[in-house]
Amino acid sequence: MSDDLPRDETITASDILRRLSDRPLGSVAIASGRTLLPFSRSLLTAAQNLLEKAVRNHDDPEKSLPFIDRAVALPYDEHEEAYPAAMAAGQWLFMAVTDAVEEALPGDESWLDAAIAVLRETGDPGRTELRHVLDVVDQDYVVPDPERRRLRRALAEFPPEPGWVELADRPREELRDRVLAVLEVAAAYDEAYAEAAAGALNS
Repeated sequence: MSDDLPRDETITASDILRRLSDRPLGSVAIASGRTLLPFSRSLLTAAQNLLEKAVRNHDDPEKSLPFIDRAVALPYDEHEEAYPAAMAAGQWLFMAVTDAVEEALPGDESWLDAAIAVLRETGDPGRTELRHVLDVVDQDYVVPDPERRRLRRALAEFPPEPGWVELADRPREELRDRVLAVLEVAAAYDEAYAEAAAGALNS
């Protein structure tokens, strides 16, 4: 078991990893679509691989949590001005939402039902990250006008707040908490989307 996590926090982290176990992260990418420099790409790849290993070993905290710690310990990326672990967690959430958007059939608003539900139910820092992802969807994705209007009404309920300030000397415990919070929102979104999609099929 990770030595510096209290037992209740260990249980919470393990539960988050378990809930994500059906979603592989996939290939290296970032939400903006920008090309990463080789050094930045290698750091992000390492962080993604470590988070995937943590999720695959979700049923064994003694194996899974050290992978989280190793991801958090990766060096600050001066070029991207971000921690690789934070970028990887954000990408996991981004893929959860945008996969649902891209898979939606005409008239199916399950992706949006899930997004609004999680946006309203979660707290920061997860909400801030989810709001950012939904801003990207609003700006860069083709969605029907009624869905876009509904999305914008939901976003208006939560005005943009100053995001996480990436500092090279950020305490690792704080970074770990942020990474786990974003992964938890990704898990919550997957679950809410599955529930909304099932409801749409049965209606």
